[in-house]
Amino acid sequence: MIMTNNKIAKYEAFAEELKPLSDLLGIPLAPIEEMLSVYPDEFMGMEFNQESETGAVNARQEYSPKTQAALIKAFHSHEWKVTSDIYGHNGLSSGGCCLKCGLKFKLPFNPRHEYTDDDILAYHYVYGRHQRFGGRITKCKNKK
Repeated sequence: MIMTNNKIAKYEAFAEELKPLSDLLGIPLAPIEEMLSVYPDEFMGMEFNQESETGAVNARQEYSPKTQAALIKAFHSHEWKVTSDIYGHNGLSSGGCCLKCGLKFKLPFNPRHEYTDDDILAYHYVYGRHQRFGGRITKCKNKK
């Protein structure tokens, strides 16, 4: 993940907010650069939540209305079965597969497993670019 100066400043401000708590507990906070060297995708969950909560503004700017509609339609073409909640630190917590085509997925946490259009676009904007997270969710192939 490429960390811009703006992102680093935002996370350093967040660390400053946590400093009184870390001092109280006697646990020093690791420097952001060191943390990112161990967990390079650490803040993707936070980015997903921000993107989703703001109405997927960046995704809507990046993807044309036609692409947005195709991504949403492709996501809903699957019959998702959630089988695990184990992905933790990178914000991905729900794993499973499509019952019709067998496509495996890792999705951000949602206790009801109901995803709005903003959630779907935010997923593709934050995680869908990276094959290690499953890449873009394409239309169900119904081959199972």
